[in-house]
Amino acid sequence: MAAELGAGGARVLGVAMDVTDEAAVDAATEQIARELGGIDILISNAGIQIVNPIVNYKFSDWKQMLAIHLDGAFLTTRAR
Repeated sequence: MAAELGAGGARVLGVAMDVTDEAAVDAATEQIARELGGIDILISNAGIQIVNPIVNYKFSDWKQMLAIHLDGAFLTTRAR
């Protein structure tokens, strides 16, 4: 998406990061601010889906899903 928007003249930077890792989120945010002068729009769209009957659903899978969906949204928004 960043390449497509950039081809149209927009200043964009796509950055891959582990959104559950506070240090990774902070480092990526600092990189973006340094290269683009700040963040005007944040799209926090990291997520996973683990499909399994609840009786077979591992608690570790549940915690991973929550960490990505909730902690990731919190950390990226806070770092902004």
